[in-house]
Amino acid sequence: MPAKTDAVTVDPSASRFKPHTVPTEWTSKYSAEDKAAIKEIIEWLNNRKRAGRYLSTAASLSPALVNMLLNGNYTGHVTTNLTKLMQTIRNIDERKTESGYTPFVETSVSRIVNTACKQARVSAMFSVVAANVGTGKTRALKEYAEEHANTWMVESYPGMNTGCLVDELVEKLGIKQFTNYVPVHRKFKTVVSHVAKIENGLLILDEAETVNPKSLETIRRLMDLGNIGVVLAGTSQLYSLIKPEGGQFDQIRSRAPFFPEPIFHITKDDARAIVSVSFDDRPEIFDEDGDLREDIFNAFWSLCDGSMRMLVNGLIPNIKRYGIPQHNTVSADVVYAVAKKALNLSPKRK
Repeated sequence: MPAKTDAVTVDPSASRFKPHTVPTEWTSKYSAEDKAAIKEIIEWLNNRKRAGRYLSTAASLSPALVNMLLNGNYTGHVTTNLTKLMQTIRNIDERKTESGYTPFVETSVSRIVNTACKQARVSAMFSVVAANVGTGKTRALKEYAEEHANTWMVESYPGMNTGCLVDELVEKLGIKQFTNYVPVHRKFKTVVSHVAKIENGLLILDEAETVNPKSLETIRRLMDLGNIGVVLAGTSQLYSLIKPEGGQFDQIRSRAPFFPEPIFHITKDDARAIVSVSFDDRPEIFDEDGDLREDIFNAFWSLCDGSMRMLVNGLIPNIKRYGIPQHNTVSADVVYAVAKKALNLSPKRK
């Protein structure tokens, strides 16, 4: 491992940082609440000595858009984009004290998940999302479920039969518990009656490929009779089950207007945003323009092999718990060394 250093970390962009100022002129798109939000965002950036580019990366917005937004001359959807920036700030500020915690960051995977949920809810039909393990699919689904009313998420398990599924729905919906001798079909009718009264309900079934095939048919009937949207999420195995036309699950396939290709890994932009936000208090990882240093990014990217799980649950926590305490810095050498010693990892992806 690299030798420990006691050198004082200096932010290379600090000498070039120019405090942001609150605009004095605005386009007609800004409401009083929008102007107050701009002031709050600018204070946040100034307190952290961060350029707008840092926040745009974390929020997955273009730097040009954020620059116009903060300067008061944006003419697009001001409130929508400000809400996204404010939520990003809250995600960063509300991180837990546990050193291995990584705040939620919007990624290409979470955007597909959000689209799937919106499409299913609006159409009252199926959306199918298939993604490799470790891409952040389940975390994105949980974030969506927590932030949207009338959304129920069930995490299935191998062989989950209709009775277990219906019992899970009864619990998720807050329906008065039945006694054990009530037949499954009566419980199912109660579930249908309950969801049919709810406007724009959405059911999310994660690891959907693991349930008993009859359970998927039960979900289809619930969607039809209860007029709710359903998101089936799982691995590429789910994609293979649903895709064939005329196959066992053709009735689901024909009711799935949103059915994208499987997701195999996160993107470089996803990884860059996650690393930037996770180490936002370590100025040595940023260059003079406030961007993540390329050598440090390349180290993380080559080791995570496109896996968010490895990045969020493996590399980042170990750098925080062991790398920083031992070396007082985050560098490419530290990342490689900690990965090798703590995780037995070597670079895989360039």
